[in-house]
Order: sequence, then structure tokens, then C-alpha cells
Amino acid sequence: PSSATGGGSPSPTSPPSPPFGNPPRRVSLGASQCVVEQEATAAASHEAPPQVASSPSTPQGRRRSGMHPLAQGPVADGGDAEAIGEPGSPRRSPFRLAGSEQPCLDQVEGGLVHAGALPVPGGRVRPRSAIWKINHRRTKDERLAFVGHALRMKRHYETVVCNQRDLVQSGEVKEFAQECFARYFPSRGYNDFDHEHVLEALADFGIRAQTGVERSCLAALVSGIERGTGTIDLPRFCTLIEECRGAIRILISPQLIKALQFVDLEDRGTLVRPQLWQMLADLGLAPPANQEEQEQIEAKMDELEWDKAKQVAFYDIEHFFFDVRELREAGRRRKERKILEGYSITRNPGDLFSRHIIDLHDALMMSDTEGQGALDEKEVVHILAEVGCLYGMAEREQAAQVVRDFAESTGMEIDFPALVIIFERWRRFQRATRRDKLGALFRLCDRAANWRIPSEQLATILVQMDIVPATSKQQETLARLLEEVDASEHRDLSFHELEECVQEATERLRKAQRDIEAGVALELDLPRARLQQLRLAFESVDTEHTGIISSEDDLYQAARAMGLKLSPASVRRKVDEIDLDHSGTFEFADFAVLVRRIDDEGGLDDGAGDAKAR
Repeated sequence: PSSATGGGSPSPTSPPSPPFGNPPRRVSLGASQCVVEQEATAAASHEAPPQVASSPSTPQGRRRSGMHPLAQGPVADGGDAEAIGEPGSPRRSPFRLAGSEQPCLDQVEGGLVHAGALPVPGGRVRPRSAIWKINHRRTKDERLAFVGHALRMKRHYETVVCNQRDLVQSGEVKEFAQECFARYFPSRGYNDFDHEHVLEALADFGIRAQTGVERSCLAALVSGIERGTGTIDLPRFCTLIEECRGAIRILISPQLIKALQFVDLEDRGTLVRPQLWQMLADLGLAPPANQEEQEQIEAKMDELEWDKAKQVAFYDIEHFFFDVRELREAGRRRKERKILEGYSITRNPGDLFSRHIIDLHDALMMSDTEGQGALDEKEVVHILAEVGCLYGMAEREQAAQVVRDFAESTGMEIDFPALVIIFERWRRFQRATRRDKLGALFRLCDRAANWRIPSEQLATILVQMDIVPATSKQQETLARLLEEVDASEHRDLSFHELEECVQEATERLRKAQRDIEAGVALELDLPRARLQQLRLAFESVDTEHTGIISSEDDLYQAARAMGLKLSPASVRRKVDEIDLDHSGTFEFADFAVLVRRIDDEGGLDDGAGDAKAR
């Protein structure tokens, strides 16, 4: 109506289109009073209103039939949806006469509710003009929650129900969702909503944001549940899983299409099984962490719809890669919980990164081949180098001193909990060595003078700290780290968080280099002990920590550190065989090939080698 007071004639407006279907609608008038003007065409004769040619679907037809001009459908009232009765049955209306406590009785005729008809003797009705007042049975927050729930159900139907693979209905998936939910919420029924616990439960299920866009999407979906009733139960958690699956799968589709173009060289839009494994490796989802994970991925591949040519379409590929991503994240979280519970270690929920526990435990299992559980000084230093915490002989000496100080101060055997303590002490020592330079860069970027900088400045600071990738694998590792920082809640970094990010970037680049070296040793069939000797010899001459030997003399010194009996002339002949690009610089792979060829020749000295060559 155009006027809310004063009895003017209403100005009909076209009804808004319903969001989905034609459910019973309530009328939101936006004020406590409204004018409902009825035409009293049969007031004198006490006859029913005459039939008019106007359709009830038009504003004129609704007004003449007693319906509110803004109403639509078979129900025309502004009350609660629960107060709507069955068609043909009178019920109390939420409309009341202004200044009167007596509600009017709605008369239902032909499925239309005459909201303004007053009863008269004889069972007939008499329309009348009056000012009505709406008494809502629910508060505004409850009505908004009802509308929000309807919108979520519409989005859920459009994005999830149409895709049966995202549903969490029964079987092992439902049981796993229940296990993740019960870990943070005591009851299957209604629990007080906790944003952080919901995100942790989703991460345990395998749904964790890996980019800033994904973080915003998950936050919006979780906040939508929180704005409702402020509670969460198991059915709503399962619905949230389904919505997150559909939303994140849409976000990662462009990334999958780009990866597909690098693998599908024939542009067929389909892949065979080896190409699937190659695509997994390109996306950082392979190789599997263990034999169990490999068997699970193979089982997921077997469930795909393969055609007669043993190829699978992109639609199935999209779901497969999201399933593998969930599988790996859930497995990582399960392994982390098992380690923490086994050694009674408390995880700090405020940490930006949580990979250290798993990496340390894996390095411990590989170093402690005898299964004693106790480590000596050399083994601890080796583990710290394996996880990327140190590089070079100088840092190895400093780390050994930290280990000795810990052993003298505590008198403890170095088991896994002690290893974690040493690891944290060593990281604090490294942060202290770069604090002055990093602090100066932080103050330059802190333009608002609030002791926080935007996370977008992290890449610039890493370059200023000479933390740059040297290989494509290191570049991918650093890009993934920046995405994780962007996906975290720490959009503005404090100085402590910046120190943690710089430390993490340094360790991950070194860890990526360690993985490259391990791959080279695997190709050359070098034993693990020989690989460790290669690293020590290479780091002894790489004093600038560049990962490159820049001269033949340094290469000769590294070979002598390995115990090889070679002369400079013999090394020079070997260099001509391995330095194919004639750059004069040698990476770790070149040094490993040189040592492997010398080992195949028996590690002879210069004279014996020349005699054998002749």
C-alpha cells in the first residue's frame, strides 16, 4: 500500500517471484500497521460479493476478492507459516482491528482467504474498511533464520541433490562423518555452535581450505549455519559437508582443466590410468604416503566409469581428484592424531602449519632402524637436516651444540618427545639469527604502524631475505606455502607470524631439495648411507648455501672428502663427461653421477684409472 496511515487507497505492486516452487507465503509488510480497504458492494443487501471477471492473480482481482494486494497464492495473510490451516477450514487470523482485541474470522471460499470479511447473521460476510495490526508469533531473528534456511535448502538442492556423489547418506561415509563430528561435539543432537570446532571437524573429514578463495567459501558456508539457530547437530553437519564438497569442487575445476591439458596431449578429454597418476603428481597428490593410501587410491580408480578403451571422462576425473584430496587430508590428520596421542603431546591450535610432527616422526622411523627409540647426537642432526632445518657444515656444528646442551641440562635420553623439544629450540635459535634483518623489513612494510602487515607482503619479504626457489619443484613448494598462508585466518601477519612464515619457507625449500636428492639417489641405485655421505661432502664445499659447486677445484675437494683416490687431471676428464652444457657449475645430481661412475670403476686412483682406461 502507498499509505500506511490515513485510509488512502492502496497502490498495488506486482508480486515478487518466488525463490523456488509455490510454497505457502507470508506477507512482510515492514510496518506495524497497514490499511486494508474493502469494497462494500453488497453491504446493504447482505449478499455475498458478486463474481467479477478479474482474476485473483491480478491486483484488482485480489482486492475485490478480499485478498491483500501484496498477497499471492492460496494464502493471503501476514502471519506465521505454522498458523496456516487446511483450505476450507476457518481459523483465527493474525490481523486485528486497530483499537480492538477481537480478531476477525477468515472465511474461506473456493480456496481463497477473505482476510477482511466480517461475520454477519445468516452465515454471510460483510466486507469492511479498517486498519489492521499484525501480531507476529516469531521474532525478527527467527523469521530471518527461517528465510535463511529456505535459501540454504534451495542452494543445497541446486548444487548437491543434483549430484548424488556428494551426498552423505549412509554406510562408511556417514559413519566417518559421525566420528569426526563426535570428536568435537558431545551430542548428535543440538550443540552450541563453535566456528573453530566445525572447521576442525571438516578438516578431519578431509575438507580443508588450501587457498584464500576456498577459505572464504568455507567461512561463508559455516557462517550460514551459525547465523541460523546458533546450534549444530549431526544432520546439519552432514548437510554442510555436502555443500562444501559441491562448492570447493566448482572452485578447483579450472585448476583441474589446466592440469588435464598438460597430460591429455591428444586433446581427447579422457585419460587412461597412467595419465591419472601423472596428473595426481602434477597436482601434488602423489606419490602416496604409504601402502595403505596407495591401495585406497587404486580402489577409487577402480570405481570410476571406464569405457571400452579403458579411458575415463573429465566428469569422473573431477570427482576422483576431489576424493583423493579428501582421502589424503583425512589420512594426514589421522596420522597426526595418532602420533600426538601415542606420545602424549599437545598440539598447539594456533600454529600456522602442522606438518612438523609427521615429518619428524617419519625421519625418526627411517633413522632408528634398530627400533631402540633412543637417538644419539649424529642421528638428531641428520634428522634435522632431513626435515630441512639446517644446511651446511656450520649449521650442523651449531645444531650439534644445541643437542649437547639439551642432553647436559636434562640428562634425558633423546626419544621422540625430546626430539620435538630440540626441534623447537633449534628453530628459535635460527629465528634469532635473522631477527634484526627481518625486523627492519617488517617496519618498512608496516605502513599503518599497528605492528601487522598484509600477508601479500610475504613474497616481497622472502625475496629480500634471499629465500628464492632454484628449481621448479621448489617454486611449486613456495607457491603452495603462499596459498596456505592466504587460506589461513592470519590475513594480517604479526611479527611472530612473519618469523614463522619465513622459517617455514626456508625449511620447505630445503625439504624440496632433499626430495630431489633422494630421487637422484633412487635413479642411481645408491644406498641410503652413501647418499648421506654425498650430502656431507657436497655441503662441505658449498659454503654459500647455493646448492651449486662452481669450480672443478671444489668438485675435486668434494670427491676427496668422499674418500675417493683421484687426481685433478682425473676429475677434469670426468667433468667433460658429466658437464654436458659446459656451464662449469655442478649441481648435486652431477656430483652424484660422478661418484657413481667412480664407484663402478672401483674408486681407483689416477694411475690405476689410466691403466684401466688404456
